[in-house]
Amino acid sequence: MKIHRGMGNGEWDIGHWEVLSAELRVLRLKFQVQKLNVQAKRCNFQVQKLNVQAKRRNFQVQRLNVQAKRCNFRVQRLNVQAKMVQLPSSKAQRSSKKVQLPSSEAQRSSKKAQLPSSEAQLSSSEVEVPSSELEAIILPPDS
Repeated sequence: MKIHRGMGNGEWDIGHWEVLSAELRVLRLKFQVQKLNVQAKRCNFQVQKLNVQAKRRNFQVQRLNVQAKRCNFRVQRLNVQAKMVQLPSSKAQRSSKKVQLPSSEAQRSSKKAQLPSSEAQLSSSEVEVPSSELEAIILPPDS
């Protein structure tokens, strides 16, 4: 079977058309491969962007963990200091039992050693400091 070429003076047979259609299919497949390669490059770029974002978030999480550890340490330190503020009253009771002068010296110094009840109350109230003031004194301002 002969097919007219349309332009020119020659004729092509069906074999030539099969070759041309096969070449056209190859070109279409190459174009599809190029399109898929472009899509793959875009996907790889998106993956890289997401990896960068994940690294940033991981860094932020690490930074927040460090801040949390610092806060926990401050809380522990404040708890220890709060216990130390509460201790003097019990130490005063224990120390009053330990310090006993001989009877003759006790009679002489008893007038000096005993505080009036109003002064004793003042000294015990001076030991108690509100926790908000402790935090203001102990904690440096956050920067």
